[in-house]
Amino acid sequence: EKGFEELVSAFKIFLKKNQNWKLIIVGNGPLKEIIPKHDCIEYFSFKTPEEIAIFMKKSRFLVLPSHSDHWPLVVNEGTLCGCGLILSSVVGNIPELSNGKNSIIFKPSSSESLLRAIEKSTELSETDLDNMYQNSIHLSSNYCINDWIVKFESIIRSVHSS
Repeated sequence: EKGFEELVSAFKIFLKKNQNWKLIIVGNGPLKEIIPKHDCIEYFSFKTPEEIAIFMKKSRFLVLPSHSDHWPLVVNEGTLCGCGLILSSVVGNIPELSNGKNSIIFKPSSSESLLRAIEKSTELSETDLDNMYQNSIHLSSNYCINDWIVKFESIIRSVHSS
């Protein structure tokens, strides 16, 4: 469902030519057994949201290869931290949090398509990467708690006046 097998497969191939990149995997589930032992792959079974935010702030990209995902919170968290996005095309919050300037979209359930997306990320200039960061921060600002509070209060007022 999350495309984890495709991620591991694509990254193993990617590492053959790109030893200076690192994949950080956070989460706990039955597929952790397929994570290969490699100096460029770090695995953490559980981290608090604050700890995950630290990882994201140090990362250039959030990779989410889901086969189906309606509104994955991790995409919100990634954009709040300024990550560029590498997302399968079925991720539900692409219209809200991806503008083509902060993301690379690929075909779901395809290791090859994911590999091409990851490779494309290595071709970006520092200016492109900085623009991705700025675009992610900008898009995430539409979904912060203050905006939600204003919208919620507006709903309450409209229900009360009815």
